Amino acid sequence: MARDLTGEGVELPLRGASVAAMQQPQRPGRRRTTLAELGEHLETNSEPGRVTRTARLALAAYTLARVVANLCVNGLDGLYLTCDAVLRPVMTALGIYFFLRKNDRFSEKSLLHIWSRRAIFWLAFCVGDDGFRGLVFSVPHLNDEMAIFIVCKGGTLLWEVACNFMQVHMTNLKLFALGRRFAAKLCHILAVTGIVFTLMFGIRFAMFMSEPLWHLPESVENLGLLSFLCLCVIVCIQFCTLCIVACRALRASGDDLAVASTAVLLFGNAFLVLLGPALSVWALMRYWLSDDTYETREWSTWLTVDIFLQICNTLILSGMVGPKQWNRPMDAFRRLADLSGFGFASKRIAFPGHINQTAAKCVVSFPGKYSELWDEAVSAVTSHHVKAAVEPWSLACVFLTDAESGLGQHSENPDTPGKCWCHSIYGRVPAETYLCVVEVEPEHIDCQANRQLLSFKRSDASAMGQLLVIKSDQSDTEWQIQLAQAAKNAQQLCFEKDGRAPWGCQWFEKWKQNLDLAAQLGQELHVFYFAERKGQGKVPWDHLSDEAAKERARQKSGLGASQTAEVAYLERMGLTFVEHDIRDFKAFIAGAG
Repeated sequence: MARDLTGEGVELPLRGASVAAMQQPQRPGRRRTTLAELGEHLETNSEPGRVTRTARLALAAYTLARVVANLCVNGLDGLYLTCDAVLRPVMTALGIYFFLRKNDRFSEKSLLHIWSRRAIFWLAFCVGDDGFRGLVFSVPHLNDEMAIFIVCKGGTLLWEVACNFMQVHMTNLKLFALGRRFAAKLCHILAVTGIVFTLMFGIRFAMFMSEPLWHLPESVENLGLLSFLCLCVIVCIQFCTLCIVACRALRASGDDLAVASTAVLLFGNAFLVLLGPALSVWALMRYWLSDDTYETREWSTWLTVDIFLQICNTLILSGMVGPKQWNRPMDAFRRLADLSGFGFASKRIAFPGHINQTAAKCVVSFPGKYSELWDEAVSAVTSHHVKAAVEPWSLACVFLTDAESGLGQHSENPDTPGKCWCHSIYGRVPAETYLCVVEVEPEHIDCQANRQLLSFKRSDASAMGQLLVIKSDQSDTEWQIQLAQAAKNAQQLCFEKDGRAPWGCQWFEKWKQNLDLAAQLGQELHVFYFAERKGQGKVPWDHLSDEAAKERARQKSGLGASQTAEVAYLERMGLTFVEHDIRDFKAFIAGAG
């Protein structure tokens, strides 16, 4: 689940922003954060550890053994076979090297990076090598024909199917990030079904391996066709989906180079989704159906080409290599999903308050952290179908959702001409209030609830001029550097805004207008406190900007941040009000208040 790391906030104008105050806005410092500096130093200058050095030596020995074994089997009979014997082990070793070396792009928390590493390591498996075939031939008392088919060709089939399944799964992760959940789930189901059919085909084929191909039972052929059909449908769905999203991105990009770059990345991914499996099927079928030993080795060269393409696909499209702007492709895809309307965002409805002209009671302060009760209150007070036994009432509290409704906007305080209400009701807020930090578990970042929450957070941050920082699948060092830079920028923003609250104070002006109208109508005013905290946490109006006074009140407060200002204003104006525990709210709206 997602967690907001900035603390409890202004209950109704904006849920989730910190409102702790400071006496003066801090001027941005010039020195970098020590933690970020240390992390960057470790990332770029430290020597690889013993485990990494051992892994590199093991990789070098494994690669050399593969090359020597291949050359021993093939000799120097032909240029293509010699190149194949050397290139395949070297290419896969280079792919693994990118994951063994200190790479600031790799994160153990990124599902795409984890599956990319698995795919690269699986591609480096030697089951399709000529040297592996020679090793099988050298086993005493093993029938050559049986060895070629079951161990070599059967193993190569399973190896290729597993490699392509990983490629399909990685593309599915991207489809989830793009908001195309149905297409991703459908492709996953088809992939699992295709693997089952492929395994059944291999087993049945092995049972009739002594028969000529044209004498194979129809059931065996059908299993092979079903496997191929599943692959074709998966490729078509993924290719078309990626192309559609890329085309929409290009149309919507305008002058946004980041969006255009993401669209180019999607087109490249779509092309490789089409080309990769096609080459795999071609190479595998020619390798599978070849009978002569030399012919088998000759067709294995196509497997090397296929492996090279899969390595490039895995490294580039996971962001491990390539342009710097592609180093976090999943984040780019999620931004694109939000831009295209597939980010699971639904528009929140702002509430400007509701004063019922015929009501005798008005709720003027409500703890917004009780969100379900708040939603119930809004629904009840705005309903046109009021039961006869229920007494009508008013709700002066407001809830702002975007800049259009007033979020992030300011209103002038008549007591301090030329200035807004912010300094009067909050004092000078600290730099942290300009920073919104949200933590999301990497494995749940693309679930509907978290995508919607993040969309709301982006919308709020945009309206308030906040810096949104999402902690999810970054490496620890990358996160430390990102957070330190964001904190530095937030400090600069706070200084430029003179320590005013980023969520603004227009909510207070709207609330005050509702309060004035309710008071003019002679409505009885009601304030609700936290459970078991009735009457606690009040701060005099003149002390709202005093951080020490507010800190003492918070130690056992029954009021939220915005409520503290509301109740202080009520007392300042000499307005009487009835105090309630939030547990009595349902009875209140039921007409028994």
